[in-house]
Amino acid sequence: MTAPAPASARPRRTAILGQGYGGLPLAIRAADASHRVVGFDTDDIRVKRLWAA
Repeated sequence: MTAPAPASARPRRTAILGQGYGGLPLAIRAADASHRVVGFDTDDIRVKRLWAA
């Protein structure tokens, strides 16, 4: 049986609620820092624009 990887070696998972002026830059920054990022937003128009980018 092998020991689990230390927390610092595991991929980090981050959820960002809201992809506006604060949330989107935070999500990008977290992704740049090797986090697995999921962004949520309730504004359908904003989500469609982000998917189109």
